Amino acid sequence: MPTPSVGYEVKAYFDLARSGGTYTIYLSATSDALSGPSPEGSYYAVELQNPTVTPTTCSANLVVYKRVNSVITMLWSSVVSCRGRAEAQRPILRAIRGSSGGIYVLDEWDNQLVWVSDGDLTFGQPGVGARETPLDESYPGNGIARVELGPRDYIAPYPVDRYQVTHTYSGGCLYLDWVPVVDNPDGTGVRFYYVYRNGQEIARANASNLTDCAVTAGQSYTYRFSAADFHANVATPTDVVVMAGPGPPPNPPHYVPPDPVRVGVRSTGAYWGAAPEQIDTRSGNLNFTVPLLRAMGRGGWGVPFALSYNSQLWFKEGAGQTKLGADVGYGFGWKLLAGALTPIWDSYNLVYYLFTDSSGAEYRLDVNENGVWRSSQGAYVYYDSNTGRLNFPDGSFWQMSSVSSMNEQDAGTSYPTLMRDSNGNEVRLEYAQGIGGVGANTSARVVSIEDVRAIQIYYGGPWRTYTFSYNTDAIPHLVSIASHISAWTKEN
Repeated sequence: MPTPSVGYEVKAYFDLARSGGTYTIYLSATSDALSGPSPEGSYYAVELQNPTVTPTTCSANLVVYKRVNSVITMLWSSVVSCRGRAEAQRPILRAIRGSSGGIYVLDEWDNQLVWVSDGDLTFGQPGVGARETPLDESYPGNGIARVELGPRDYIAPYPVDRYQVTHTYSGGCLYLDWVPVVDNPDGTGVRFYYVYRNGQEIARANASNLTDCAVTAGQSYTYRFSAADFHANVATPTDVVVMAGPGPPPNPPHYVPPDPVRVGVRSTGAYWGAAPEQIDTRSGNLNFTVPLLRAMGRGGWGVPFALSYNSQLWFKEGAGQTKLGADVGYGFGWKLLAGALTPIWDSYNLVYYLFTDSSGAEYRLDVNENGVWRSSQGAYVYYDSNTGRLNFPDGSFWQMSSVSSMNEQDAGTSYPTLMRDSNGNEVRLEYAQGIGGVGANTSARVVSIEDVRAIQIYYGGPWRTYTFSYNTDAIPHLVSIASHISAWTKEN
């Protein structure tokens, strides 16, 4: 075993066919350590006491105590459950000694992880023992079936990839899935995932999925995921904003008037003017587009980003008028994006989704087939509201996981955080926190783009191709875009 200053683990597997017995893991123990029947020596003891076994249940007392200078002190206790004697079902108990004092106890049959703080014993070795174990005429009897000893793991697992978190909303519940993470190569493995909703822990998930029915349709929630290994090392948390949708409309609801007032560029329209201006010959609407950059993948695949402007900013009908334009951080009526998806409501009914591309062209996805929205206007994209993915004819898709918060002028509009082609090329985006939002990816304001050309902008930092800066206005406005392509050297 390594020296106690490094820390270590004792992992014990139990055979519990009948009731009775005491099963002990020793930590920081002297060579004469004995917990009973007549205690001797000095030690920490993690002890499973008097399991009560029936054909369908098993329970026992799990106790942590110490013996120092002949004085026994209880440090922690709990009643735990246990399972049968089959190899795959043997109860497992881990006791982990930290290098700076304290004990972790991981009870794997109840998924319970306990930290016991105590620094009295700093030397000694690990061990195991059992006493008063019942016999079974058809089996060797109760006991500790196997023991594994090893060093303490101090390295946390990798974080959950926020771009690989998907969700489905159905029947009042959110179904969350994410790609399982791995521990470091010499680690103890991922035990479970801490899952928080809006800052409150809601689960310790054993698998990379979760069903959350304590949600309200139309509301956005920030979920935080952190993988924990068997030695209580917790990964850097990952925050993802999810809308339980579609649900009721945002306040105020998005409203797009019917023809003849026409906003954006239509696939069925007729236009004149020299690029980047396009004037609709039917409505007189001017659409102006300024290409800015192109996120790239391998093999020539890429996604353009542009500034676009539409002149139809107001609609007057009778004595009322509707503001069609919005300021989301780029000026009134201006948009900077690769694409966006806006739910359009009539009262409390979702009528269609409006897809806007980087040029300002708009397409109605108004044919709904079990939550999959397609267009009747010649646009071949389709949006699967069950998975939050916008799909394209070439096999590529966008994960629309940034949803503008309710105080944003484009409330409820979603933007892509992950773009992937059929060959696996990826572009990843992050967005700023919305006004009154609860985390990142709750606005239209892009803060970073990562594509195949991304570099690590500082040692140990994130990988970026472009970064965007905003001022501190009530609605933060874009002030600069930085390109990191070919701008990094080893000396930086």
